[in-house]
Amino acid sequence: MKTYFTFFLLIVAICSCNQHTPSQKKVISFHKEFQRGPLTISIDFSPEKPTIADRILFELRVIAHKDYDVKMPEFADNIGNIFYVFSFFPQQVKVKDQKHTYTHNYELEALVSGKVTIPALKILYNKNKTTGKEFTAMTDPIEVEVKAIELDSSKKDIYDIQNVMSLRASNFYLLLACIAVGVILLFFVVKAITPKSQDEKQPEDRRSPEEIAWEQLKALLEQQHIENKKYQEFYFALTMIVRQYIEKKYDMKASGQTTEEFLDEIKQSEIFDAKRKRDFSEFLEATDFVKYAAQDPQEKEVTVVFEAAKKFMNLQT
Repeated sequence: MKTYFTFFLLIVAICSCNQHTPSQKKVISFHKEFQRGPLTISIDFSPEKPTIADRILFELRVIAHKDYDVKMPEFADNIGNIFYVFSFFPQQVKVKDQKHTYTHNYELEALVSGKVTIPALKILYNKNKTTGKEFTAMTDPIEVEVKAIELDSSKKDIYDIQNVMSLRASNFYLLLACIAVGVILLFFVVKAITPKSQDEKQPEDRRSPEEIAWEQLKALLEQQHIENKKYQEFYFALTMIVRQYIEKKYDMKASGQTTEEFLDEIKQSEIFDAKRKRDFSEFLEATDFVKYAAQDPQEKEVTVVFEAAKKFMNLQT
């Protein structure tokens, strides 16, 4: 039905447009590269000059030879008083031509207007075939101008409605075209509201939330984040699985919240019985240990988080 409604809006736009349609404003993006030893670091964000109401897309990318291990920075810790991190998307490491590409994507919202500075970001790296010294690569600070929203107070007058314009002969054919398209649209609307046969109905996913979560956990293990010491990627994926389980199990939706905000809110709610609330608290405590650890956790400690998630979702084998 959404398809037909979109089609209808398109028809209305075609019928009401004039000969001079204003062009879309092109979004300008910022791009800068840094060569730091064996690392090629790039930063992209758009729009280049955002307003305080814009959603800013920020990307940090690091390219290194496969002989190097790279640890991406905790970007959110550096900009808490300048930008709000609306969402964070760590991408899978891509391998091409003996090089690894590490990518972190963020959605940001500015908290202040004026000239602000994104501080230098620190990337750690070392040779993965040795146990030698860990090296540091720093980006340059980047100055961003965040514009405040200005209201045009000069346009205060209310103008009279123009007189009805006569229908020009050149528009007669456009009117006929709109009528023809309207007939076609009516056909599709009638078809859309006509009950579909049993064979045409889409099959529903009848799996329980536990079955879906179990499949997602198996897929997560197959990515071998723990074996490759990608603990942050493992943590974000696991907490997302728990969030989706809660949403399906208890028919809850919170699309405007980050996963951490959602889970913290659930912790304060009364939807769980005493045992389930205790299991949920154990899971959050285990994830906090991984997230706020001063150094990378051990494989055993990450496994504790995984088992706590299974216990909470009743997936014990």
